[in-house]
Amino acid sequence: MSTISVTAENSSWLLTGQPFEPEAHLADAARIAQAIAQLMDPEWREVVDEERREKRRIASLSRSGA
Repeated sequence: MSTISVTAENSSWLLTGQPFEPEAHLADAARIAQAIAQLMDPEWREVVDEERREKRRIASLSRSGA
């Protein structure tokens, strides 16, 4: 299992005050999400997929007014 740690040397970008540009990072976020999904245990992936399907179903019902 790997861990991620943040040190003062590599966290200066957190303190710059520069605005975050989400549009510029959507492709990166999608690649990261895809990599995580590929590494997930198949049973856990099914749980996550089921939650997504349920959220889509609820959103669809709310849009249709049902």
